[in-house]
Amino acid sequence: MTDTIDTKQQQELKALTQQPDTLCYMEALADKDLSGLTWTIYGVPDSNLIIVQAIAGSFEVLASSPSTVLYPAMADRVFGIDVEDQALAAQLSDQLWATHQQDFENALQGGSN
Repeated sequence: MTDTIDTKQQQELKALTQQPDTLCYMEALADKDLSGLTWTIYGVPDSNLIIVQAIAGSFEVLASSPSTVLYPAMADRVFGIDVEDQALAAQLSDQLWATHQQDFENALQGGSN
């Protein structure tokens, strides 16, 4: 089982990633610097949210932000993730890395979070 930061927001974001209409744009991308850390990018059409999920061993954390792209609607984007949404996901990833780098490293070394 994956450990998560136990907050209401984390639980709500996790639930959104599991909804049937949530789009998985990029799944389990390997981190360029830390072996064992993966990144997944989701789009939630109902709320127009971009969600980034980072998993390192048993440590999992998610972050989200509203997409600035309003047209076409997220569910109608034929070619997948929009360039602006991809840039937003990169910003969210950078924020997660800045905040949780030590947690990621500890989880992958078998240490405590």
